[in-house]
Amino acid sequence: MSTFAALLTAHPDAVERLIAEHVPDDHGRCRGCTRPGTGVPGEHWPCTPRLVADAAATALRTDQRAR
Repeated sequence: MSTFAALLTAHPDAVERLIAEHVPDDHGRCRGCTRPGTGVPGEHWPCTPRLVADAAATALRTDQRAR
């Protein structure tokens, strides 16, 4: 897991928001990254923010199961 994903686990609400916003469109591009003015036009899904959020979500689920 990346350092950023590890830091993101302290903010589960941000993880949920990233996962909700960074979803594929009908052309396989990220909706969160391709909104005008918010990212890289044409960014293919899964994008880097989604991959990091997924890693953080996995870590959070693993942590909850360990408790």
